[in-house]
Amino acid sequence: MALAIPMERPSNMACLYQITNLVNAKYYIGVHACGVLCSRETQCPYMGSGLGIKAAIKKYGQDNFKRDVLAEHDDVQFLYQLEAAVVNEAFVKRSNTYNRKVGGKGGPLGNQYGLGNKNNIGRVRPLSERQQISQSMMGKQNSLGTHNRLGHKASPETLQKMREHCGHSHSVETKQRISATMRQLHQQD
Repeated sequence: MALAIPMERPSNMACLYQITNLVNAKYYIGVHACGVLCSRETQCPYMGSGLGIKAAIKKYGQDNFKRDVLAEHDDVQFLYQLEAAVVNEAFVKRSNTYNRKVGGKGGPLGNQYGLGNKNNIGRVRPLSERQQISQSMMGKQNSLGTHNRLGHKASPETLQKMREHCGHSHSVETKQRISATMRQLHQQD
C-alpha cells in the first residue's frame, strides 16, 4: 500500500519505507533521509537501523527481505509525522513487527525498554516488583559471557597473563583488517 504524494523529486528526498521478512511475514516501518530517489533500490539500498530488523537480517540473510517505499517527501519531519501515525504503541506491541518503539523520532532505542519483551516498552516496574526481582537474582551469575565474573578476583595465573599482554599492540596487518571491517560496518548503517 503506497501513499501517492504528487510532487517533483528534489535531491534531498527522504522516504517512509517498509521492510518485510519473506520467511515469516514480519515487517519494519521506518524513515530514511538519504538524498536520492528512495524508490530506486539500486540507488538507496538502506535496510533499516532498528535492533530487531538488523538482528533479523543477520539471522535470515538480506535476500529474504523486501523493501517497499510507502511515501517519499523532501521534508523528513513530514515523514516522521506519517511514521508516528502508523507506528504507534499498539503497532509496536504487535508480534508481527520488528519495530521496538513508537515512530516519529528516529534514532537509537537503547536498553532502557527491556528489549527482550516488547510489552515492557515504557513500563516502569513498581518498587515491590523490583525488590522481588533483585532478591530472586541474589547469588546467581550474570549470563552475559564476559560479565559472568563481575566482582570475582582473577587468579594469580590470569593476572600474570594479563600483565604479559599489557602494552601489546596489534600488527599492521591486523590493524588493516580491523579498519576494513569497521569501514564495512559503518557503510551498512
